[in-house]
Amino acid sequence: MGRDFTEQASRMAYDLDNGDGQLVAKKLREDSLRLPDEEFARLVYMTKNLERPGYGDDLNIRQVAGGEVVSVDKLRQGSRGEQYNQRIPAGEIVFTPIYDDHHQHDRNSRGIDTRSAIIGGVIGAVAGAVIKHQIDDHRDNRRDNNHRDNDRDHRDDRRQHHDNRRR
Repeated sequence: MGRDFTEQASRMAYDLDNGDGQLVAKKLREDSLRLPDEEFARLVYMTKNLERPGYGDDLNIRQVAGGEVVSVDKLRQGSRGEQYNQRIPAGEIVFTPIYDDHHQHDRNSRGIDTRSAIIGGVIGAVAGAVIKHQIDDHRDNRRDNNHRDNDRDHRDDRRQHHDNRRR
């Protein structure tokens, strides 16, 4: 039957509902590398069933060819107060073997190259941060340009008013 993940799934569901999705994603990524496929899948589905969707952060399971991708939708707040979800990778559930045995020495029990998975996760996180930073900079530049335009218009109005008073 395997391990009983009730306590661990309950803690992760609690963390998700309280906005600690980044921690849950990290724990699941670690578990995806150390647990057999069936146990990882059981942990993910147990956590998904215990967490309350719409409260805090949410566990997301998406079907892909040969398995499922597990991620956490982390609720974030933008620079103008708008809310958006940031998808944080949390692991994969693989249904079929995707690599042959002679490559298995560099891979975990589900055929995933650990080094590549970690590098891919880091690259994804960095790319997400860069994109968010560029969006925020673009918004700040637009706001600064709008203020400059308003200041210029105000100076022009004052000059015209001053010139009209001279006449």
